[in-house]
Amino acid sequence: MAKYKLCYPGQKYRFLWMPLFMKEFVIGENDAGQRLDKFLKKAVPLLPPSAMYKFIRIKRIKRNNGRCKPEEKLVSGDRLQLY
Repeated sequence: MAKYKLCYPGQKYRFLWMPLFMKEFVIGENDAGQRLDKFLKKAVPLLPPSAMYKFIRIKRIKRNNGRCKPEEKLVSGDRLQLY
């Protein structure tokens, strides 16, 4: 996780979470049948739930190179990409 120091005119410094790389997960037998949002809470514990749902909505989290929904069940062999 990378943090940048950004300065906006008239404001103090803010720290924003901005990923610099793509992270990919391959779903194994143990995680098959689990909801996408529950898996992401376990796999990326520092990602706030509100940001997770927003990233799913704006397609920064993809399942098998396509759009996904938080309530979808994962299948063994699925690939999750986090941008």
